Amino acid sequence: MKTALYTSEADLRNAIYLKKDPRFTTEPQFHEAMEFLFILKGAIKASIGEETRILHPGEIAFASSYRPHCYVDLAQKASEQAEAYVLVMSFDYTQGFYKYYPGLTFDAFLTDREKNQTIFELVHRWHEESQRTHLLNVGYCDLMLSRLIAVYPLKKEERPKDEGLMLKLIRYINQHYLESLSLQDLAHEFGYTVEYISKILSESTKRNFREYVNFLRYRKAEELLADPANQMTKLEIMSVCGFSSPVTFYRYQKKFAGVDTPPLRKGKGKLPAYHRKR
Repeated sequence: MKTALYTSEADLRNAIYLKKDPRFTTEPQFHEAMEFLFILKGAIKASIGEETRILHPGEIAFASSYRPHCYVDLAQKASEQAEAYVLVMSFDYTQGFYKYYPGLTFDAFLTDREKNQTIFELVHRWHEESQRTHLLNVGYCDLMLSRLIAVYPLKKEERPKDEGLMLKLIRYINQHYLESLSLQDLAHEFGYTVEYISKILSESTKRNFREYVNFLRYRKAEELLADPANQMTKLEIMSVCGFSSPVTFYRYQKKFAGVDTPPLRKGKGKLPAYHRKR
């Protein structure tokens, strides 16, 4: 498989989404989230890590956290276009799975159609729910995983001893992006030159280092702003998430979400001096 692209948009905190998606990822990608593909129609060539299979209706592909994957629709005619349910479960949800089943995972391809029948019925019923709240999604996820484990015994996950600098860099940044972080810090941590670190990151994320870090910070700020239990002002959230001024935050908001600068709704004045270094 050629070099995969890290799709950080799939790693939104607490995200669980299920959709019927005929547009398949022909370019290899990976993300922290766990992903299932349930084939409904047509034939799909699925590549998970170094394995490739042609899948048909009633079969399932599975990509564990950070496992490169891509899907190719083999249809020759528009009427034969493949269809599938795509289920993505963020690490915030799946860390419970990894806690109870450390070092274990599913096979990349779950192709016993008889075993899969009840799983497909469950996923179809889930997809047809008119109001899919987070709690409803969690309930369906728990039920689906428990049924999968009942018919497909988990196995020890085999990972390369060296998963590659690209994965190590992304994992490190995802854990430390709210801290004072620089390319020099990464170069020191991993023992490579700043130039090489910068090149690896830009190739894998399609963003330069600073833009990628600010994307993660912006995403975290949006999560906090949308949280009804949050007690911080908007200015405090911006500061906690690493933005030195509202101008900087709104610049990235326009860049990442296409949103023009809105007025401040919560809090006024200068940003408080929060210390982000952990």
